[in-house]
Amino acid sequence: MAQSSFVAVDSARFELGGKQFRFLGANATYLYQQAAYGRHFIVDEVFTDLKKMKVKVVRIGAHYESENLLDPAVIMTAPNEYNENALRALDYVLMKAKEYNLKLILILGNNWKHYGGIPQYVKWANTQKISTKTFEHDDFYRDETIRTWFKNYLITLMNRTNSFTLERYKDDSTIFSWELINEPRSKDKTGKLVYDWITEISAFVKSHDSKHLVGTGEEGMDVSSSFYPSYDFFYNSRKDLFDGSYGISFHLNSLISTLDYSSVHLYPEAWGFNEEAGINWLRDHVRIAQINKKPILIGEFGSKSKNIILIIKWLNAIKNSLNGEGMIWQFSHQSLDHRDGYAFNWTSNFELCTELKNYAESLENFVHTDLNTSQLELSQNYPNPFNEVTNIEIKLPSDGEAQLYVSDVIGQVKLVVKKGYLTKGKHHFVFSLDRNVFSSGIYFYTLEFNGQSQTKKMIYLK
Repeated sequence: MAQSSFVAVDSARFELGGKQFRFLGANATYLYQQAAYGRHFIVDEVFTDLKKMKVKVVRIGAHYESENLLDPAVIMTAPNEYNENALRALDYVLMKAKEYNLKLILILGNNWKHYGGIPQYVKWANTQKISTKTFEHDDFYRDETIRTWFKNYLITLMNRTNSFTLERYKDDSTIFSWELINEPRSKDKTGKLVYDWITEISAFVKSHDSKHLVGTGEEGMDVSSSFYPSYDFFYNSRKDLFDGSYGISFHLNSLISTLDYSSVHLYPEAWGFNEEAGINWLRDHVRIAQINKKPILIGEFGSKSKNIILIIKWLNAIKNSLNGEGMIWQFSHQSLDHRDGYAFNWTSNFELCTELKNYAESLENFVHTDLNTSQLELSQNYPNPFNEVTNIEIKLPSDGEAQLYVSDVIGQVKLVVKKGYLTKGKHHFVFSLDRNVFSSGIYFYTLEFNGQSQTKKMIYLK
């Protein structure tokens, strides 16, 4: 049987052509805008440079909301009104990506004002007086009229026929996934407002396009630190990242059935914790995604200092996870000035690009076993099911810091069995669950060691 050319998800991993799809990805969010400005050469040269770096997936912007009719890159000039010339520029990028055998993640909206985003939708709601109220940021998620404007754009894009390839977007395997919105946030400290919006919009996309994956584009903030066992030590007391301050819940969103993969970003410099803690940020979110049986996409990560050793450490942590892939922020054409400090290219950062190419090549022959590595071992607990005590045996390939803990079905850590330094070799743990705390049901136990993570299921019966 012929294998599909669409990226899929199977066994919590990305898959292409019936095989696990390992890749280095890069952000180049500006591409269709440059094509709209008549700079088609930038698209070609960036794709050429990314192929040289062995990149397989590129994340690009696929929206621009503005009332500025003089900007040829604006796609949505008013609710339900679209600029055909700008859409033809997006067509061009998809056509060229197909020529270069690249997959594209299409970003459909933005929390921020860049390229319009939520602020422009809210502005339209107020200027068009769709209600007597004054609309604010979070009404983008709440208001039915605004949600309908957004859905109408999604339908327009999914059903659009590419003017170059004559292929409908929803039938084009060049598209890796639809990314609903870049870095969604809200004022709702429970995370439920954004959760409900993502649930509704992802189901809407799936009802119109069953071939493509859907992701959120979120950063990884959460509503409770209990899902992050190393919170106090690693994150420089950034309680706001895990107390609902950003109005989004990574662990809740990872439960949504119409999302194909979990999404997270990584910017330790901007978030105020040590860059080395990025490893733990990755590890914690990989674990939650694994528990929910989903792959995870690190949709953005970067270092202003272009710290090559650190970037490769992050990438190796992604590679060694069972279910993660990464997209570096961001590859730039040498004629552009992005001014955010993260941009890089072959001309200005040859050594970094070379190391990224080497990393991408290392993925070609990187083979996972179900245990993530043949040396790190986590046994099935016994007895299982159990009602009093149970046993777990682990085997470490070297000395180092290890964690073994029990979590519930939504990823909340309920018991830390062991956290600390352990020597190379086998270790045996016997423990019980507090009957006053634990109810009968399914739980997961996770071993973390040296950037690697393994999780197994156990059943507790009172």
